[in-house]
Amino acid sequence: MTADSARGPVSRRAIPLQAAGAGLILIAAFVPWVRSHAFFLTIPVNGVQTDYGKIFPFVALAIFGLLAYQWSFGWPKWAPGAIALLAISAMTLALLYGVQVRQRVEKINASAQGQPVPLVLQGGTAFRVEFDIGYYLTLLGCLGVLIGAVLDLKGRQRV
Repeated sequence: MTADSARGPVSRRAIPLQAAGAGLILIAAFVPWVRSHAFFLTIPVNGVQTDYGKIFPFVALAIFGLLAYQWSFGWPKWAPGAIALLAISAMTLALLYGVQVRQRVEKINASAQGQPVPLVLQGGTAFRVEFDIGYYLTLLGCLGVLIGAVLDLKGRQRV
């Protein structure tokens, strides 16, 4: 089986999906992931400014590198599995970050309950955090890469 014969119709659809997902992951790392609201101040936090967010540009570049390797030097059987593993790892890391942010916000709100400062301003709490577009784009990019890798693996099983 040559490298050209391994490129089935599924691979032609899977590779652009993986590249688009990696592109979303890369762009989303530099877009606000979280917005913190404290009294009258709003602070956006980009992905690369977070604890875990510095890893995501490297994950996206590694996916691009694996895709370029596949395209240039043939279609090794291990590449879609490695790409899927990178996507699962990145998605797990992003979800873990989301859980940690929620836990930190709950701790801050719980510790501020006993304070004499009024915590309610116009019906809301004095401190809140909401996830922004970058966080959701990261998850969407990871999902796209994962779906593309699974399609690529399924296409290889038929060949």
